[in-house]
Amino acid sequence: MPWSTSPAMKSALVERYVEFAYKTWKGTEDKLKAGGVTGFNPIDEAEARAARFEAEIKLLRLRAELKQKQPERVPVTEEAAASRSAAGARAASRFADCKTLEPAPGR
Repeated sequence: MPWSTSPAMKSALVERYVEFAYKTWKGTEDKLKAGGVTGFNPIDEAEARAARFEAEIKLLRLRAELKQKQPERVPVTEEAAASRSAAGARAASRFADCKTLEPAPGR
């Protein structure tokens, strides 16, 4: 499966990373609150917290970037709507003049 770089895929990937960073930080915070464990250093919790915040910032920036890239919807003027309606009516009248197809004899 080829890697997708669509905006939706990027957003989903960063959201998963934020979730991972949060769970990692939460685990280190619990160890710190419990008084630490062998080989655990309070710096580990601080680094995990910083990684979590960086992930959340990255997600917020990505969402802002995607929001800016979305094209603005331009309201349709009455004149444009009337033009579209007239074009549709012309097309419908052309199809109304068409004859229906009859099956070939013997089929």
